[in-house]
Amino acid sequence: MQDCQLWLKHHSTMEAGTKFIVTCFEIWRNRNEHIFQNVQKDTWSSVNNIISYHASIVYTIGTTRKHHMVRQVRWNLPPEGYIKINVDDSSFGNPGNAGFGGLLRNDMGISIQGFSGSCGRASNLLAELSAIWKGLQLT
Repeated sequence: MQDCQLWLKHHSTMEAGTKFIVTCFEIWRNRNEHIFQNVQKDTWSSVNNIISYHASIVYTIGTTRKHHMVRQVRWNLPPEGYIKINVDDSSFGNPGNAGFGGLLRNDMGISIQGFSGSCGRASNLLAELSAIWKGLQLT
């Protein structure tokens, strides 16, 4: 048992280690929900939870890389004659109550149309895809 604890302590600061720990947590949580609440989760729901938990940890405590590259992020115009669709989503839980929004802009960066919508109970991936679909329907 001590070897396991030492391994977890050493690897918990590494990205692969945190993914492993989050995966173990998700398996444990699913097991408890199945035993105590008779809830059986599908695999993709668990995978989405693992990705979401891990991203939250990385966002909260940062990555463990020693060298951090800073890069400026900015919006670029689409090519002449094209429209660019920018989207974002939000979900309270994954899955949870979810919504999306977006903006269509022309090749001069001028807003053409904004849009938003609700997905009901959905994963963040479904909300993002819904935003893309809605934006494509408006073009």
